[in-house]
Amino acid sequence: MTPEEFVKEFWLLKESDVNGALDFNNQRLTSKLVKDMGLTDVQHRQLREVLDAVLTDALYTVLLGLDGEANIGERQMPYRIYDEDNNELTGSGDIEAYAYEYFQEKGRS
Repeated sequence: MTPEEFVKEFWLLKESDVNGALDFNNQRLTSKLVKDMGLTDVQHRQLREVLDAVLTDALYTVLLGLDGEANIGERQMPYRIYDEDNNELTGSGDIEAYAYEYFQEKGRS
């Protein structure tokens, strides 16, 4: 796994969670809670934007934190993450760069 693939998995998770929370045809608790709110179409779109922004901020911060570039909670320190072939994914700044690409640039396109 490359740093880009690692970051992309987080981005795909975010996309899946936002879409899943707003899909009333699945069994997720978030879907039921949103459905029970009885939102209008406008409110539904606004909630999608809020959920997307919250998850973007949280996952982007976690990724930067794993690369030692942001706090996770109250601590800022570099972590070491290795893929299944024992290749280190952290330490080069690639996670930070790809996190920006996926979570900041994709969000504006």
